[in-house]
Amino acid sequence: MSKHSLNIAVKYGESLREFHDQSEAEDYYISYKDDLLNRLKAISTQASAFFPDYTIESLKKLENWYFNLYEKQSFDKAGSTQEDFESMMSVYWGEVVIKNNEDAKWVVMEYPFSQKRSKPAFTIFSRFSIERFWVGTLVFVMVALLRFFHYTGRFSKGQ
Repeated sequence: MSKHSLNIAVKYGESLREFHDQSEAEDYYISYKDDLLNRLKAISTQASAFFPDYTIESLKKLENWYFNLYEKQSFDKAGSTQEDFESMMSVYWGEVVIKNNEDAKWVVMEYPFSQKRSKPAFTIFSRFSIERFWVGTLVFVMVALLRFFHYTGRFSKGQ
C-alpha cells in the first residue's frame, strides 16, 4: 500500500464510529441493517414498484426502480434521499446473498487501520469448501461504484 493510500485509509478510519467492544459494534450494525431493510419495505409498499421478497429476481426489479428514481431525480417522492436509498439497496443486496447462499453471513469487523472502530459496511463472507478459501464481498462496493460513476459523469442506465 502506498503512503498516500495508507493516509486515506487512516483518515477514513478516524471518521468511523467508535465502539467499546465487538458486541456493541455488532448490535449497532445489525440494528442498522434491520432498520434499512424495514425502511426499504415501507417505501416499496407505498410505491408499488418493488416487493422485497429476497429473491435474486427481485434485484432486477430493485435496480429498475432505482434507475427510474435516478433518471427523474425523484427519490424524495419515494420518501428517501438518493444516498439513503443506495444504502438500503446495498443492504438488501447483501441480504439476498445471505438468504440464497447457506454459507454466507453478516460479519462486523474492526477496521484494520483504527482500533475500536468498526467498518460502517457489512462484509459477507462465503466459504467455498472445494477450493478451501474465503471470499469476501463488501456490500457497499456497489454503492461506491454507483457514486463513482455518478460523480464522474459515466453513469447512465445500461452502461
